[in-house]
Amino acid sequence: MTPQTASLLVGILTFVIGVASLIISRRKISAEVREIEARSASEKVDTTSKVSDLLQEMQSQNVDLYKRNTELEKVNTDQLRSLEILRTRLESRDAQLSEATKQLDHLRNLAKDAPIIETLRNQLDAMNQIVSHFQAAQNETSKILLEREKSMGELFKTNRNLDLKKPGESNP
Repeated sequence: MTPQTASLLVGILTFVIGVASLIISRRKISAEVREIEARSASEKVDTTSKVSDLLQEMQSQNVDLYKRNTELEKVNTDQLRSLEILRTRLESRDAQLSEATKQLDHLRNLAKDAPIIETLRNQLDAMNQIVSHFQAAQNETSKILLEREKSMGELFKTNRNLDLKKPGESNP
C-alpha cells in the first residue's frame, strides 16, 4: 500500500465515521425531541387536569359561599325585624311613660290645690301607684334597651364575620 492509498483509506474511513456519527447523533437528537414533546404533552394534560379540578373546586366553594351568604342574609333580616319590634315596643313604653308623667304632674297640681287632708291622702296613694307603674315601666324599658343592645351587638358581630369571609379580599 502506498502512502496515498493509506491516506485515501483513512480519509474515506474518517468520512464514513463522520457520516455515521451524524446519522447516530441525528437519531439521538430526534429521540430526545420526541421525548421532550411527549413530556410537554403529558405536562399539558396534567395542567389541564389540574385546572379542571381547580375550577370544579372553585365552583363548589362558590356554591357554599352563596349558601352561607343566603343564610347570613336571612339571619340579618330576622335581626332587623327583631330590632324593629323592639323599637316599636320602646316607643310604646315611651308613650306610656309620657302619659304617666302627665298624670303625675296633674296629681301634683291637684295636690297643691286641694285643701282637704283626705283628698291629699287619696292623691298621694294614687301618685304612689303611678310612681310604682312608672318604675315598672322604667324597668321594662331598661330590659328592652338591654335586649336591643344585645341584638345590635349580635348583628354587628354577624356583619363583621360576613365582612371577614368575603371572597377576594384579604383578611386583616
